[in-house]
Formats: sequence, C-alpha cells, structure tokens
Amino acid sequence: MIQVRNKVGPDEYLKAVRELEAMPEVMFVNPVIGPYDFVAMVKTHTEINAIAEKLQNKPWVKDFEVLRIISTKGRRGSRNKSNRRNITAESSESEL
Repeated sequence: MIQVRNKVGPDEYLKAVRELEAMPEVMFVNPVIGPYDFVAMVKTHTEINAIAEKLQNKPWVKDFEVLRIISTKGRRGSRNKSNRRNITAESSESEL
C-alpha cells in the first residue's frame, strides 16, 4: 500500500503508477480509497527489502506499508474444514 506525497498532481500520479507497473516484480497497481493512494501486488523470490528500498527512493512516495499474503492452501485441521463448509453454505444461501 503506497501513499503519494500531497504535492503530486494528476500527471505525476499517473507517472507514478506507470513507474510501478514498469517494475518487473509488480504484478498490478490499483487505486484505493483511504489513507493510501494505491495498492501494488509484488511477487518476488528475494527479500522484499530491495523492493522497499526502491519505493523509498521514489520522490513521489510519502509512505508505504508492506503486507504479506499467506496462503491457506495446505493447512490442516477440522476448524478450517468446518469454516470452509460454513462459508460455502452462506454463499449458496445468499445466491438464492
């Protein structure tokens, strides 16, 4: 999640998005509403610190936060299975 400096105009904002999209690690960039201006999905096999440093050095970056996505695939336990069933049942009922 990335927050852009206040003095960035619309043209610079679009340029910032294009800069992010040009980074090979970035899968997508989307604008968001809230304290941050956009979210970028990054996929890397190395430490995130190198990418964080690249962001930190961009003149238009005011602040950013790194969130890590953790897969629930392969987790075991009755709790996860029962939750999965409840979510499926709720989804089916709401679709009726």
